[in-house]
Amino acid sequence: MSTKSFLSTVAIHYFGFTMAVDYSIVLLSVQELWDSLGGSAAFFGFMFGSYALAQAIVSPLLGYISDLRGLKFAVMLSLIVNITGNVLYGLSVVSQSLNMVFIGRFVAGLSAGSVTLALIYLTNTTPRETRGKSVASFKLAQAVGLLGGPIIGMFLVPLLAGHKNITSTSAKVFNIYTTPAWMATANVVVIMLPLVKYCFKNPMAPHMAMKFNYREAKGLISHTAVLMLSMFFGTACFWGIISDLFTLAFGQYRLVSAQRDLWKVYISGGIAFVFAGALIRGTIHRRVSAAMFSILGLIANVWGFVLLIDYKVNDEHLRNGFYFGAVALSTSGGAAFFTGLGVYYSQKITDFSDQARNRRGLFLGFFNFAEALGRFAGPALISLFLRLKNKGSAQCESVEFDPTNCEVSNVNTVLAALCGILFINLLLFIYYHIVHGKRRTDGFLLTNADLPNALDGRLAFRDDLDDFVDREDPVLSQMELSPPQTHRASSHASSSQGSSIHTV
Repeated sequence: MSTKSFLSTVAIHYFGFTMAVDYSIVLLSVQELWDSLGGSAAFFGFMFGSYALAQAIVSPLLGYISDLRGLKFAVMLSLIVNITGNVLYGLSVVSQSLNMVFIGRFVAGLSAGSVTLALIYLTNTTPRETRGKSVASFKLAQAVGLLGGPIIGMFLVPLLAGHKNITSTSAKVFNIYTTPAWMATANVVVIMLPLVKYCFKNPMAPHMAMKFNYREAKGLISHTAVLMLSMFFGTACFWGIISDLFTLAFGQYRLVSAQRDLWKVYISGGIAFVFAGALIRGTIHRRVSAAMFSILGLIANVWGFVLLIDYKVNDEHLRNGFYFGAVALSTSGGAAFFTGLGVYYSQKITDFSDQARNRRGLFLGFFNFAEALGRFAGPALISLFLRLKNKGSAQCESVEFDPTNCEVSNVNTVLAALCGILFINLLLFIYYHIVHGKRRTDGFLLTNADLPNALDGRLAFRDDLDDFVDREDPVLSQMELSPPQTHRASSHASSSQGSSIHTV
C-alpha cells in the first residue's frame, strides 16, 4: 500500500469515528436538555430522529456531488456543515430555545450523510472479494465512536454537574448539556479538517470514465430498491428501540435513579457493538459471508427484542441480566446486519459496475438514504407508543430520576410487532439471496485494486492520473478499461467463455 493510500485510509476511518462520536456524544444529555427546556415527550422522538432525517435527505446528494467533484470536496463540505450544526446546538441553552436544539441536530445530521462517502471510497479502492474486511474495519471505527461518545459524556457529568444551575452566560454556553457538542466541534476543527485537507486524496477508478445510462441500469436499480427496503426495515426496528433505551432502563428495569447511573443505559450495547465489530472484521469472507452476517444480525435482533419484553420479573439481578443481555444481543445483531448488508450491496455495485458506471456515489448514496431514513422513522414512530406514563394517580418524575411512579406503556405490543417485522424481513432477504445472490459477470468494471498491473499495484489518485495515461503505451486510457457492450440475459444465464460467477 502506497503512502497516499495509507493516509487516505486512515483519514476515512477517523472520519467514521468522528461522525459516530458526533451522533453519540449527546445521547446522555439530549433528552434531559429537551425536558429542561419544556420539550414534549411525544415530540422527543421526532427531534432525536431529525439527525437521521437530515442524513437521509442529503445522502444521495452528497453521493452525486462526489461523482461530480470528487470525494475530498464532498467530505470537506460536510465537515463545515457539521461545525455549523454543533455550534447552533451549543447555543441552545443560552438562547433557551427548543428550536435551536432541533435545528442544531438537523444541521449536524446533514453532515452525517457523508458517511456514505466512506462506503464509496472503500468500494472504489478495495477488491471485491476482500471488501468485507475493509468495510468491517470502518464499521469498527464507527463502533468505537458510538461507544466513546457516551463514555465522554459520562465523564462530563461529574465535571460539569456544578454548572447545571449557574445563570452566568459562560455557564449557559458551556454546561452539562452543550459541552459534548463543543467537544465534537473541536475534534472536527483541530483534527478532522486538517487530516482530510492534507492527507486524503481522491481515488480514481475506471468506472469514472463511463457515462451513466438509465436505460442500461434497470437491473441495478431493481436490486438497489429491494436491498434498500431490507435496510430500511431492519434499521427502523433496531434504532427505534435503541433510541428508547433510557425509557426502558428507567421505567421498566429501574436501572437509573440518578444522573450518575446514565452510563448503565448504553454501556453493554457499546461494548457489544465494538466486540461484534472486531469479530466480524476477523471472520467476514474467511469463515462467514456478508449475506450470512446479514441473516445472523436479523436473528440476533429478534432474540434481543424477545428478551426486552416485560416478563414482570421481581428479582433485581435477574431483571438487570435480561436488560444487559438483550441490549448486548441487539447491538451485536445490529453490527452484523449493517456491516453484512453494506458489504453485500457494495459487492453488487462492483458486479453491476457496467450499469452503475460514473454514478456509483449516487447509488451508494440512495442505499445510505434507506439506512438513515430508518434511523429517523424508527425513533419517531416508536416513541409515540413506547413512552413513560404515570403509574396509577402518582406523577412520574423522570426529570428528577425517580422511577417509583413510572411505567412504560405498550412495551410488549411494540416489541412483538417489531419482532414480526424483523422476521418477515429475514425471510424475504433469504429468498432474495437464494434467487439473486449469484450474478454472471463478464468484463465488469473493477476497482483499481482488482486490476492487474494498474499503476504497478498502487491505487490511482488524481495526483497520479497524468502518470497513468502517459506510460509507455500513450494510447491507453481509462475508457479502454470499460466493459464490452454485450447484452446480459439474467443472473443465471448459461456460461460463456471468459465468464466467472461471483457469489456474495
